[in-house]
Amino acid sequence: MGMLSGYRGNEHSSISKILGFGFLGSLIGFASGVAWESRDLAASIAANALKEIDKVRDERWLQTHPIDYA
Repeated sequence: MGMLSGYRGNEHSSISKILGFGFLGSLIGFASGVAWESRDLAASIAANALKEIDKVRDERWLQTHPIDYA
């Protein structure tokens, strides 16, 4: 796809430009594939981080707003 964008119809594009666009397209495709395959890991890490943030927030709230039952 990237190589086709470097070649525009009847214009004479240099081979280095066509190969450059091909390489850029390959990099974008590879990065997209890696991001898609690691989405479960990223979601797990984010969920654990949010749990820890909530735990610390609750502890700090209880320190400033103690609950007295007596």
